[in-house]
Formats: sequence, C-alpha cells, structure tokens
Amino acid sequence: IVGENVELGVEHIGRDPKRVLLIAHDNKDAGNAKRNKIVALYLPESDAYPRIPIKTLIVPADEYSPGRVFTMLSTNEAAVRLKEPIEQQRDFVWTSFDVVDPVRP
Repeated sequence: IVGENVELGVEHIGRDPKRVLLIAHDNKDAGNAKRNKIVALYLPESDAYPRIPIKTLIVPADEYSPGRVFTMLSTNEAAVRLKEPIEQQRDFVWTSFDVVDPVRP
C-alpha cells in the first residue's frame, strides 16, 4: 500500500513445488550456524501451463547471490550454483541453477 494506491498480484509460476533445504557452502553469517540452512521452494521443469523448460528455485532475497553454491537436500542431495534471477522481489528471488560438483571445505 502506497498512499491511496494498493498493489496486489498473483502469478502462477509452476506446478508441484517442493520444499527443500539449502546448506550454504560459504560462511556468509559465520556467527549464526542456523543461517547456513535456508528453506527454499524447488519448481521442476514443466511441459504444461505455464511452460517452464528449466528447474528453478525460489530463495529468500537476502540469501541470493548469483554464483552462490549450496547443497540442496530433498529426496536426493546435490550441489547447486544459483544463476541470474528470473524474477527478483523485495522478499524473494526466483532463479534457475546448475548442478555442480560438490565443493570440499
């Protein structure tokens, strides 16, 4: 809400979202180990409407950085590198990612 204007929106960006846990490979906030674990939404690729031909993640905006590497925990475990944003809002970033070789500490 800004002045007398109200902005409201809904966008259908995918089907069958999955809650995943991302574990940071960096120590962005080394004083708080809990912040190294981030909850995100995984959206698989889809041939249905809306057609999204790539796998994507929705992550908290304050945890997003292009090129940042996480271990994604779901039914499987994979190291992923975030790519450029598809959409960036104040609270979240919708981004694609690459699966990469795990980074060793």
